[in-house]
Parts: sequence; structure tokens; C-alpha cells
Amino acid sequence: MSTRSGFLRLTLLVSAALFALLLLLNTLQRSDQLLVPTRAADVARKEPKATPPQVQDVEEPIDEALVRQLEQELPGGGLRPVVSHRQAIGLQGERHMCPLTRIRSTCICTTFYWQDPSSTENPGNGSKVSTPTGREEDIEEPPLRFAVCVKAMDFPYEDKSWRLIEWLELMRSLGVHKVVLYDAQMHPNMTRVVRDYVKNSPGFVELRPMSLGRGEPHAPPHFHHYAMEADGFNRILNEMIPYNDCFYRNMYKYDYIGVFDIDEVIMPLGNRTTWPELIEISRAAPDYGNTTPASCKEWVSFCYRNVYYPRYPERPKVYRNLSSSFYMLQHVERVREHCNRAAATKCLHDTRFAVGLHNHFAFYHTEAASCAAKSVPIEFAQMQHYREPDTKTLLIDPIIDASIWRFQPQLQAQIEERYRRLGFLPDERQLAETLERRRLEDELILREAVGQNPE
Repeated sequence: MSTRSGFLRLTLLVSAALFALLLLLNTLQRSDQLLVPTRAADVARKEPKATPPQVQDVEEPIDEALVRQLEQELPGGGLRPVVSHRQAIGLQGERHMCPLTRIRSTCICTTFYWQDPSSTENPGNGSKVSTPTGREEDIEEPPLRFAVCVKAMDFPYEDKSWRLIEWLELMRSLGVHKVVLYDAQMHPNMTRVVRDYVKNSPGFVELRPMSLGRGEPHAPPHFHHYAMEADGFNRILNEMIPYNDCFYRNMYKYDYIGVFDIDEVIMPLGNRTTWPELIEISRAAPDYGNTTPASCKEWVSFCYRNVYYPRYPERPKVYRNLSSSFYMLQHVERVREHCNRAAATKCLHDTRFAVGLHNHFAFYHTEAASCAAKSVPIEFAQMQHYREPDTKTLLIDPIIDASIWRFQPQLQAQIEERYRRLGFLPDERQLAETLERRRLEDELILREAVGQNPE
């Protein structure tokens, strides 16, 4: 009986709640109807819209102090035009693209009509229609700008300061505007070299701090090496972090960005000696392997096939008049065969199209605006890799490829100047003492060889 009475009380409570809810909804509906005007006279009594005042063109005065401050802060010493990253003005299909100029009140505009994404015609960012003067030659495109991202500088015990100087100066000779390094514990001499570049070559070298993605400490003795060996996939992911951090920080400042180690160089061949010249010929060159359509006009990357330059320590120096401290200038013997297009290749990535980078290729790119990477034939350039090949049979039958000697006079002068600045070269007194010590050592060896007792 008690169960039945409890059910009745619950039914009454639910019914009362539903009734109260319906009553509340009815009241709200009536209040909304009172707020809506129901007569034409009510609408007519509404105030007319105010006419906005006519817009007048007001010339903004240029703050010269602000312009000078921006010129000091921005890379390259000032405000400069960037080839492909432009300021867009306008909407709905028609856009006026203005290259950024030194004076912010001036803008050289070109009208672009953007392509329908569903179109099957050649992909691209836009079709140029007109220029302010009607003459294309009136707009001078600025030179291409290049940046290089280097993976973590993890050399806590190995001193590669002399090789780092040679590599940095070669990058400068090839036309690189900026090199970004990540400090993952370097030898003190290497740290000294990098700091000298940061101080005395402002804008050319940037050193950024780095920590591992899961918080593994950079604690001696090289604890992070053990952590990386224990999880190979974690090591790969940690390598990707500085590459893409560098890319995203610089993608709007430079036209092409490459990812390299300090033992890798993309070397132009033939009459070309700079990367801007290499990009020009790479556009016209065929795709090695023909993996991209012949109709392509833009590529996310230009990639260059790897070839190894081993040490060959048992072989005599090819260039005897040059100090052995010049590693790349001395090591001009390489393996005979280049790697295939997908093996250890390195690329120059177009920042208009690349989205995410691996150390050997672009992970993602804007597929509607560009084709995949083009592999440039070895007649035009090669990726010179100064280390031992994994396949040791490649060491047999090396050949001499001294393409780097085209840079020798300028490169040697730049390196020696940096050596002097850092105090790496001995003065006349130190040199004389070294030569005398070597003479005495040679004399001692000779006496021991002929059986005489040293005095």
C-alpha cells in the first residue's frame, strides 16, 4: 500500500512541474510579442539612419625615428622587399599585391586574380593582370634570400670548431643570408666560435637554446644520448623539433630554407657558384626520374642527390700547399657513384609552399599550389656529404672532384681572418718555437735510427 501511495505522490509532483514549465513558456512568449512592433505607424516612428561623413584621405606623417629603429631590428639591416610574401589588399577574387618597400607609405601594387581551387589548370598562387605603369620591367624583383637550419649541435666532447668555421664561411660564399644553430651542448671551442659569429657577424648566425621534447636533461656524461638510444622514435621526433622551429620562425623572411648538418653542402656545378644561380637553373632542369608531371611550374623543393666524400686517411693530400686544418678544401676525393634520388638527399624548400619539414624532404606542402619536390640532375649540382658511407664497398675506386676549389682563394682568406680574430693562429714567436721543437724531435729520431745515443 505504501508503494502505491509513493507512486501517486511522484506522479503528482511531475505533473505539477510540467504545468509550471508550460506556464513559464507561455508568459515568455507573450512578453516577446509585446516587444515586436505590430503597426506600420510603429515602424514609421523609427529614427532614420544617419549618413556617415565623407571619408577624406589623410596623409600619415612618417616617423623617421621609428623607421630607423625598425631598420636596426629587422634582419638584413632594414625594411626590404620579400619576393613572394606580400601584403594583400582587397577581397572577393581580386587582390592587389604590394611588395613591402623601405618606406611604409609607398606600395608598388600588382593586381592578381586568384585561381578557382577546382580548376584543373596549372596550380599557382595567382595570375598577374596588370602593373601600375603597365610595364613589367618597372618592377625589379629583389634577390632571393636563403636561410639554413642546422640540427642540434650535440658535440660535448669533440672539438669541430675548425670545421664549423670552414662550413659557415662556405655557406656565406654560396649566398646564404642566415644560419640558425641549436645548442645541445657544444665543445667550449665551438661555443666560442659561435659566439664570435653572433657578435661580429650580426644577422648571419643565430644560436638558440634547446631542450629535448620529453624533458630529458642535458646532463653529463651525455645522459640524453642514453635516453635517445633507448627510444629511437623519440630521437627522430626530437630531431624534427629544431628543423620546424627554425622553419616557422623564418618562413616569412626568406625565400628558400635548407636543413643541413655541418658536414653537408649543396654544391652548384659548372659555371654556377651561388644558390640563387642554382635555383634559376633548377627551375629549367628536368626532374631526375620524371616523378613530377611535365606541366609543373612550381615545386615545393629542389632536391640534390647525395655523394660521399670520405676521409681516406691512408692516401696522401691532394693539395699539399694547403694546411690540413681546411677539411673540405683538402678532402676532394669522393666515391664514384651518387646515391639515388630518395637516399640521403637534401633540398632547398620554397617557403611559399612548404608546410612541415623532415631533414631530407618536406613532410607537407600546399598541393593545390605546387608540385612535389624536383630532383635536380647531378650535371647541375650535388649534395656533398663529408663522412664515411654506410656501404663500405663504395670506398673502392674513388675519384677526384675538386669543385670546391673554385672557392679556395676567397674561402681560405675568410677562414684565416676568423682564425686570427679567435686567436687560433700562432704568432711569430710561437711559430718559431714550434719549428725548433720539431727540428729537435726529427734529429732525435734520426740519431736513434743510426744507433747513436742522444746527448
